[in-house]
Amino acid sequence: MVVFIFDLDDTLYDPLEPFKKAYQKHLTCLHEKVAVEDFYKKSRAYSDALFEAQQTGKIAIEEVRRIRIQSAAKDFGFNLSTELADAFQATYAKGQDELVLLDGYADFFAECQNKNIFLGIITNGPGDLQRRKLASLALEQYIPACNWLISGEVDLMKPQKAIFDYYRQQHHLNDQKIFYIGDSFENDVLGANRMHWQALWFNHRKHQPIETTEALNYKEFYELKDLLTYCRKQF
Repeated sequence: MVVFIFDLDDTLYDPLEPFKKAYQKHLTCLHEKVAVEDFYKKSRAYSDALFEAQQTGKIAIEEVRRIRIQSAAKDFGFNLSTELADAFQATYAKGQDELVLLDGYADFFAECQNKNIFLGIITNGPGDLQRRKLASLALEQYIPACNWLISGEVDLMKPQKAIFDYYRQQHHLNDQKIFYIGDSFENDVLGANRMHWQALWFNHRKHQPIETTEALNYKEFYELKDLLTYCRKQF
């Protein structure tokens, strides 16, 4: 039996779309000089670097949201006020209530349902925020909520092996061939490898893999259609 488990952010939907709306509305000083995807990657890097401190309560999520925007802007030579960073976040958050699945997933999930293939989600982030995104995507019609695992609700986080092992035990996944799909090399590729799951790296942002001494086994895809074609071959 085959199992497909997915990351959420930047894997099932494109966060660049609501980000772009906030960028063009509030950061007019930047968007004519800095490509939105470059700014997004910078802000995401700061957010990822602060995630563990945020999840363990060492820093408030509101502060992380300010820091990631202000620090990214500073890297490009701009200083943003707290008020502007907060306004950006408010528009970005509103856009996250209007998410859509990347084209191709709905058909793939429906095929998996017809074949009784297990589908799941393991995502980092606060429970309320991630559940709001999952609801916006209407994902429960394909993947039941009981198959969602959100790091902030269990005090575990990717890429720790413990969060993947917790999921395996909760769903009694022992003899199945498990594929884990995500966009983050560190969180998704490293994390899945620590469980000896087959990691499928959806590297549509064309990131470079991080240096590690761990022996890794993963397959890399730049296009969703190629990723889903590969997954279908596993049926």
